[in-house]
Amino acid sequence: AVQPHRAVHRQAVVLSDAVVVFAERRRHMHDAGARLNRAALYESILDPDATVATGFPPGVMTVTLKGMGFYDKVSVDELKLMVSFLASLKGE
Repeated sequence: AVQPHRAVHRQAVVLSDAVVVFAERRRHMHDAGARLNRAALYESILDPDATVATGFPPGVMTVTLKGMGFYDKVSVDELKLMVSFLASLKGE
């Protein structure tokens, strides 16, 4: 059985006709929009090492995003949609 605090809710976020992201709404992201303003959300995506959460090593997200070609694949419009999605997560 899945424990409530470990539950993952998947939500399809359509970024374009060709790109669909299945965002995992985990406990730590359920209120991202309440905790971070849009500028902070953009920064966390575009420069993930600018602010690293306590307990996490620096460099992991930068290497991961660059390694998967994220910055080459995602358009400005798709980035705006991602930030809008994250900003909508208010923990309600």
